[in-house]
Amino acid sequence: VEGRFSKLFNYVSKVNASKAGPFDVVFAVGRFFGDPGAPSELAAFLDGTEKAALPLYFIAGEEAAGTTGPIDGLEEGGELCENITYLGRWGKQMLHGLSVCYLSGVYDAAKYSVLGNASSEGGASAAQFTPAYTEEHVEELLIAADAYRQDRGFDVLLTSEWGEGFDNLLAAEDQFTLSAKDRSKQLRRPPSAAVGRLGRELSPRYHFAGGQYSSVQLPVYKNSCATTRFYGLGSTDTVKCKAFGIGVNKKAAVPGVPSPSEVAARATASDNPYTSSRKVAVAYMNKGGAEGK
Repeated sequence: VEGRFSKLFNYVSKVNASKAGPFDVVFAVGRFFGDPGAPSELAAFLDGTEKAALPLYFIAGEEAAGTTGPIDGLEEGGELCENITYLGRWGKQMLHGLSVCYLSGVYDAAKYSVLGNASSEGGASAAQFTPAYTEEHVEELLIAADAYRQDRGFDVLLTSEWGEGFDNLLAAEDQFTLSAKDRSKQLRRPPSAAVGRLGRELSPRYHFAGGQYSSVQLPVYKNSCATTRFYGLGSTDTVKCKAFGIGVNKKAAVPGVPSPSEVAARATASDNPYTSSRKVAVAYMNKGGAEGK
C-alpha cells in the first residue's frame, strides 16, 4: 500500500461493485505505511472522516522509521479504526471463514537468530514496531500453522517478502534480479530465506507475498498435503502489476483439511519450488555484491 490508502480503497470500491464482486474482506501485504514526513492519508480513516469500503486486514513490511505510530505497541495486532485491522507480528486467525497465517516484517540475517531480539532492535523501545522478525517468530508460526502435521493445511499465508527459491522453476527469461534494468523483473530486496522455509514446511491453499516492485504468479505447486497458489504482489503504484486484486475461493470443506479434489490436484501440480533443484543459476546482485544462492 505504501501509504496510498485513498488509491487502495477507490480500487477496492470499484472492483467490489464490478462483476467480479462482491467481496467479503481485503488483505494487504508488503510495506503498509508511507514515507517519513509525507502527508498521512491514513489519518482521515483513523479520525472517521473516511471509511474503508471493506474490512481490511494488513501485515507490516519494511516500514520506515517514524511511520509506524498506529501499530506501535500492537505486537499481537489490533483494530486501528472501523474496517482497518493490523494482524500483528505473526499468528493464525479465522477471518471471514478463512484460516489465515501471517508474518509481518522482513528478513535480516544479522538479527534473525539473535536472542532477545524478538521485540526490540537497535535500542528501540519494545513497544515500537521494528521491521526485522526473528527465528523465534518463525518457529512459533510454524507450530501455530501445524507445519509438523503433513495432513493439515490452511487457507491463506500472508508475508511481506517473497521466499528464497520462489523462482527455482522459472525459465532464464523469467528470472528476477536486483540489477535488472526492466522494473518488471527487478527485485527491491533479495528473497527471504525464512519465507522460503515457510514455503517448504507449510501447506496454504494461497500464499500472497508483497514487498517487490512488480508481480509474479507461479504455477500451482505441491505442498505436503495438497497444492498452493502463489501470488507475488507489486505495489499499488506498479503499472505492470498483474495480480493486485485476486479473489480467494472460500469453498473449503473443513478448515485445515484439503478436499479430495484438492488432494487429487497434486498429480498435475508443479513441484514445490522451495524444495526443487534450480533450473537456472542466479546470483542476486546489488551494489554491495552478490546475495547469491
